[in-house]
Amino acid sequence: MSQTRRIILAFIVTQLMVVAVAVYLGFAVQEYHRQRQGTQTALQLTASASPPLSPTYTFPSTAQHQTWAAQAQTAYPISPTQYAIWTETAQPPTIDPNAPTPIPLPVWLAPSGEWTRYTHPIYGYSFEYPSNWPVSEEYIDDGVSVVNYDTSLPGPAPKDGNGVNRLRLSFGPTVSLGNQSLENFVEAYFVANPVSEILSHEGLELSNGYSIVKVKVKIFMSFEGGLIVFLTDGNSVCQFSAYDLKSRHINVADHVIESFAIP
Repeated sequence: MSQTRRIILAFIVTQLMVVAVAVYLGFAVQEYHRQRQGTQTALQLTASASPPLSPTYTFPSTAQHQTWAAQAQTAYPISPTQYAIWTETAQPPTIDPNAPTPIPLPVWLAPSGEWTRYTHPIYGYSFEYPSNWPVSEEYIDDGVSVVNYDTSLPGPAPKDGNGVNRLRLSFGPTVSLGNQSLENFVEAYFVANPVSEILSHEGLELSNGYSIVKVKVKIFMSFEGGLIVFLTDGNSVCQFSAYDLKSRHINVADHVIESFAIP
């Protein structure tokens, strides 16, 4: 190829590159002006509407929009609630009148710090429990249970894979102690109701004259364990359980023990 042809070819290639760059810059400038025009025309003030727009929306809450809002308030002496910023991509939400109403689901309840006394209608024993926890008398053998979620809402109990949120207190019927000791009663109980493992066993005498035995047990593999408490006034025995031992609310069981009363 001769030197002249090389020069002509290089010139043609250079011109094509210049044209390509010019076209690209032209599109870029056009897009810039389009977006700028769009955002400028998107700013609308309620001060220019009569009556003012209602409800007032601010979309979205970005530094750019806040700057526009500040400029708008400088130009128009209006309150912060009297302007709305509208953009091409942010519009006031639309509500479908036919959309189903969301159904609230149960959530775990921490103790409110206030206590309510419950008295069993058949056995007469009573105890205090957190006022914001529901009581259910539909437990087996005329027993009663207290759980820390709202049972009036539809759906099952909330999920709690590690057991730190849930606490269920379950109270059985009152039975006669007879001539045996509380320790013998507890031993016979676990013969009739075996558990996977007994983690600890503790007998105590309370200041109100009651004797109690607290047994920490493991029943199901999914549970860290539970607490089973036996209380007696020397004549009758009341028994209740608390699951899960890992619950951050397990100390509620101690308040139940301290407030427990046998008729």
